[in-house]
Amino acid sequence: MVILLPELYEDLLGEVAEEVELVFVAIGDLGEELGSLLAGAAVSARGAAVREDLTALRPGITGLLQQHGALVKGAGVIFVPGVLADAPRWIEWWWWRASSAPEALRVNLDPEVPDHYDYLSAEWYRIPVNSGVRHVTGPYVDYECTNEYAVTLSLPVTLDGSIVAVAGSDLVVSGLEERVLPRMCKMARPLALINAQGRVVLSSSPDWTPGMLHPSAGSMRSEIEVACACASPLPWVPVGF
Repeated sequence: MVILLPELYEDLLGEVAEEVELVFVAIGDLGEELGSLLAGAAVSARGAAVREDLTALRPGITGLLQQHGALVKGAGVIFVPGVLADAPRWIEWWWWRASSAPEALRVNLDPEVPDHYDYLSAEWYRIPVNSGVRHVTGPYVDYECTNEYAVTLSLPVTLDGSIVAVAGSDLVVSGLEERVLPRMCKMARPLALINAQGRVVLSSSPDWTPGMLHPSAGSMRSEIEVACACASPLPWVPVGF
């Protein structure tokens, strides 16, 4: 028998949720900085920003990584096509491994080549652009960057009422496990955290690993969605079995 246990959210995720909210604030600040940069470039002689202008964002990005380094492994901004004058599509994203300096993510953004990275279809980009609100994506395997299970926080960046980019940050599930699993293991029964789609985020049971679809996702979908919608900033609900 599986039981939804939303009352355990604060006990399990309270401190992590507070840090995640701070990360959302930080990427919001990054988005505001980008908006100011684009607005200034729009009235310049060039009339639009170019990739070189984005170096001004890097102190904020690396500062975010350093401040939340145990949890956050990547951060940056992803542009709506056509915003930059010298790049039809662009990702200004920085990430780091343990004991290394942040490095730029390098992916092929040319839609005409076979290894094209189509970020326009990614959930973490698509939902903030279409909905105008912030979003939490995952867990999923981040093949383009860390090769780890990750959760992406993202929010839209607007300029003059139009969405021009998405600001985001990657949290690694291993970092979440270090914070949350010890508390889960002290509970009287096996627990898991699941997202609104019924995917396991974390679990104290070896039978349920990150990314797996929880067996009750179908029959309890509406209850799971309601419980996750009430959770903030991480839209997950604890379940026991």
